[in-house]
Amino acid sequence: AYKQASISTLRIHSSKAPSLMWLSSNAAVTAPRRVRLVPVASHGTAESALPSSDRIHSVAVIGGGPAGLLAAQRLSSAGLRVDVYERMSTVGRKFLIAGRGGLNLTHSEPFQRFTTRYGGTVEMADFLERFGPEELRQWAGDLGVETFVGSSRRVFPKPPLMDRAAPVLRRWLAQLQESGVTIHTSRTWIGFDTDSDRCPLPLLIKDGDGEVSRVVA
Repeated sequence: AYKQASISTLRIHSSKAPSLMWLSSNAAVTAPRRVRLVPVASHGTAESALPSSDRIHSVAVIGGGPAGLLAAQRLSSAGLRVDVYERMSTVGRKFLIAGRGGLNLTHSEPFQRFTTRYGGTVEMADFLERFGPEELRQWAGDLGVETFVGSSRRVFPKPPLMDRAAPVLRRWLAQLQESGVTIHTSRTWIGFDTDSDRCPLPLLIKDGDGEVSRVVA
């Protein structure tokens, strides 16, 4: 279902997978806009979930982890302007952590067994059929990162990037910037102004200096 909300900047406030928000116009700290929110999966074919272009011009992705960045990339490729909002001062931190001791990108085992690692549900199998191990390897290749299958059937970047996540992340961020994705950091959504009689409720946004702004439609 569609919901209405207002936004200037939003930040991820948990470790859960990011949500996506369709914006009727670009979200900016200095110019709050009314937005239309539509939660969608951050994988799969973005175009199939896109509302008509006469209503939607840009998208806000809440959370700058790997899922959020990939969502931003796919939505940008669908022709939308994308803004990523991250609570921390940098994005991709879990991606960097995953690279310690070897950047295991995915696995080459049979698809049916691969899906069981994600709970084996029909919904997850559908997602993985749209963006699975082969698609992820192609994504890496588009970054100029060649991959190989190790003896354990795990998939890694070829040396010298096998255990170096930082250069891969830098390439990814450069590609996002080139595609027009804007990343906003150090902004935290701390809740709604429940004392307000406005509908929708204004958002309360805290910046890196601890100052809280009341954002209204």
